[in-house]
Amino acid sequence: MLVNAIEHSDVELTKEHIKEIGDLLESNQLRIISLRNCKISDVNFKRLMKSSGRSTSLLQMSLSVGVISDQQRIELLAQALRKNKLLKSLHIHGNPIGDEGLKVIAEALSYSSHVTSLDVGDCDLGDAAIQHLRLLLMPTSEQEGLSELGLSANTRISTAGWASLAMTVAHSPNLRRVYLDYNNLEDIGASSLLVGVAANQQIEALDFEGTGVTEKTAQLLLDLLQNYPGKLRKITLSENKVKKSTVAAIKSILRANVPDDASIDASEDDFLSTTASVNSSQGHTSCTSDALSETSSSVTEVTDTEGSVQSETSTVKDLVLTDIEDPVEKTQVEKVDAAKKKKKKKVKEEEEEDLGEELKEVPVFW
Repeated sequence: MLVNAIEHSDVELTKEHIKEIGDLLESNQLRIISLRNCKISDVNFKRLMKSSGRSTSLLQMSLSVGVISDQQRIELLAQALRKNKLLKSLHIHGNPIGDEGLKVIAEALSYSSHVTSLDVGDCDLGDAAIQHLRLLLMPTSEQEGLSELGLSANTRISTAGWASLAMTVAHSPNLRRVYLDYNNLEDIGASSLLVGVAANQQIEALDFEGTGVTEKTAQLLLDLLQNYPGKLRKITLSENKVKKSTVAAIKSILRANVPDDASIDASEDDFLSTTASVNSSQGHTSCTSDALSETSSSVTEVTDTEGSVQSETSTVKDLVLTDIEDPVEKTQVEKVDAAKKKKKKKVKEEEEEDLGEELKEVPVFW
């Protein structure tokens, strides 16, 4: 009889624990292993990887938050991945494997692997890691190509790295879900990725939470949804500065993209989660801090898209008029005095400019 899963978190795994897991694996009775922040001796980790490589029932393996602590364990994991041809999901979030460690794992997975879901978030990855991920994102005769990629919180990846990933995403036919939360994307990196998403047309979920994007990216995302809709259904933008009206417009389009016969058990926030705060310098119109009263720092719930957009437009318009109009009418004398002062100032500036030109023409020998 198959055991659905064994999960351990924040404990020290003894020899008896590993033997129990190993017996279930080697008798093909275990589907999922989940170990998070667990202490395991090197000997026991080696035993676990041997059993994992031999199992024909294991579908998902999660070894997160420090379980893979050094190069030796990376090599042992790679050996297990080469032997196990049926594993579908590998989650190694929160291990300091670095670019070289990912290279070893990616090469192992590219060797006749069926892994389609990979989570390498918070693994101290940089730009070089994108090249290794390309091996897994592009399907070959040896492996299917990833359908899900978790790349959260790898803050060493630069703008060039995100552009490289965008090109790979554009040509990854099986990729469906991309999680990039808590990276330093900002608008430049996010823009590159949205171009890749537009070209792909198969992406269903995109996570930009806490990536430093602004209203510029939100507008580009809105343009993508309106003109290159594809299959995108879920977008996460929380902890970014995005206008409420843009949120409402995006959410409305996402709802419309869900097929009538689709079975969706997620909450409404799963369609779009966003922090609706916006800096006045990021909007199309420069306005005072009073304009921010329409936004909040919490997750936005918008029920009437058109009403929200109209309300914002009128508010900004009123503010612009207030900024432009002078509440005190100037008298004719004041206007004349102002004109005289302006003329004197202009003459003085012209004299100073002429003097500056004369000084420039004088040769300097010291």
